[in-house]
Amino acid sequence: MARLLFFLLALVCPGAAEWEDLSMSMLQVEKSIVKQPWELRNFTGVCFHKTGTFLLKELVFRVMKTMGAPFAKFGYVIVPTYGISLHYNAPFKVIDDMYTLEEADRDERERTPRVVGFVRDPAVMVASAYCYHKRGEEPNNVEFNPPGMAGWLLNASVQEGLPYVALRMLRVTEAMVETFEKPRNSTIVVHYEELTGSAEGFDREVTRMLDWWFEGLTSIETRQTALEAARGADLNRHPEDIDQHSNPDSCEEETLRQMDRLLPADLLETYRPISVRRSGRSMEAKVKFLRDFQKRMGYPATI
Repeated sequence: MARLLFFLLALVCPGAAEWEDLSMSMLQVEKSIVKQPWELRNFTGVCFHKTGTFLLKELVFRVMKTMGAPFAKFGYVIVPTYGISLHYNAPFKVIDDMYTLEEADRDERERTPRVVGFVRDPAVMVASAYCYHKRGEEPNNVEFNPPGMAGWLLNASVQEGLPYVALRMLRVTEAMVETFEKPRNSTIVVHYEELTGSAEGFDREVTRMLDWWFEGLTSIETRQTALEAARGADLNRHPEDIDQHSNPDSCEEETLRQMDRLLPADLLETYRPISVRRSGRSMEAKVKFLRDFQKRMGYPATI
């Protein structure tokens, strides 16, 4: 607009060229008045262990780069922190393994974000976690080895290791179900299976994310450019990029087959107190939590 005003003025006013510096200053002011999307809204991505943590972070990074947002606008929060949490109040934020109803309430009061929650079949989350840690990934992860026994899972039998991992995953799966079983108005849910199952599903779910986050703040063309950038993280399109964060399908399928035999209800009952306090279930009730979680999240019972 400033350049156009300068051009029209130059046609009718001799010497207007001397005002070019002024016109450029006007242009700079005009640009500074236009706010960036992250100055107008907060964008939160929520994931839990084995619902696509690395994929979510990769998508956010690619979207931010497309939008021209600096890295300082990115925040990452995980519990335990492992010394890698940063920028808690950043406008683009990924919350890993710690999003609860209480956290959602606080976030809405303080930040009014638009939230995208990644969810997955709870039973598959357990199988995926077992396969991932059993083959040696994150050997110092304090969540999946007994205290002071780093690397224990590597040498544990499936009869020992799988129940232990399932019990450690109860906190994660419960938080996912209780938070996203009935998403609040500030939230949409993305199913990991839909996002990763095909290139078409990837495009559909990422488009939902981008529309939810940026509708009214950016053009359709800008969101399409962001989608094209995000496709670089789609392993259906780029199977050569499959890395250590992906398990062989055969391991997860075999683990799922063994779960019903190795995870008896009375064993899971030992770890019920937190769930009982929150849900009001009686201690006498025999509930197999993974089946319950599957049902509540709309997944068919597989164990």
